[in-house]
Amino acid sequence: MKKLFLLFSVCLLLHTANTEAKEIKAVITEFPMLASEEKIPGLGNGLFIDIFNEIMQESGIKINYLWVPFARAQNMFMSDKVPFTFGGTDMFARLYNKNIEEFGHIPIVMIRTFYFYYTPNQKRKHIFKKFEELKGMTVMAPRGWPTAKEIEELGVKLAFYDDSITGFKMLIAGRTDFINESEIKAFNIINRFYENEVNNFKIIKKPWYIASSGLVYKSANKESAYIAKKLNNGLYKIKADGRYKIIIQRYWGSKNVPEELFIK
Repeated sequence: MKKLFLLFSVCLLLHTANTEAKEIKAVITEFPMLASEEKIPGLGNGLFIDIFNEIMQESGIKINYLWVPFARAQNMFMSDKVPFTFGGTDMFARLYNKNIEEFGHIPIVMIRTFYFYYTPNQKRKHIFKKFEELKGMTVMAPRGWPTAKEIEELGVKLAFYDDSITGFKMLIAGRTDFINESEIKAFNIINRFYENEVNNFKIIKKPWYIASSGLVYKSANKESAYIAKKLNNGLYKIKADGRYKIIIQRYWGSKNVPEELFIK
């Protein structure tokens, strides 16, 4: 009887150990509307964080976020100091001249960037339709932007800002002709801070850049790939019950989210 009790106790301990939440480390940078260490009034901690909070509940994986500047986050990930970071596989392939297959990720949302302009600053009411029309103009983009090289090749004067709210302030002040921004961040900022001026902001309708973004890991790391599989299962569950869509709608600022943004 004692042997049976002992065997049962050992099995129970093993089961408990296996069902405890696995903790992983991920480096992350402050990105307006996508990731914020402090709560965003009326929203949460950003679209990425809020979605992964739900995924953690479903997957049993706990993510320990390490908040560092963008360049340091990239360095820590690429030098294998941490196994996960936030961004896109295309972004890392571009920035480090790597094959995209070297990276895997749990995709959260499609990131599309557009060229935004502010019509009151125009001397002539021109509707911009082609990227070639930007030649000779000034463009600003977030620091560390993955398509900076391609933007410069348009023949523009390119400068950078550290946060998107500042970028919009510079656009309105006439310090730049265009800003190149992701639509999720841009439209949230416009809806929150410039509600009475929504119609004064225009875009070149063709997206400049389209790529999925989420939690990135190196494909060669088998443990990371295993964890990613569990996290993807959690993502599938929150898609199925509608939590995923509700969070994205909240950060977009309305229910009219373009279908292209959702990960299928």
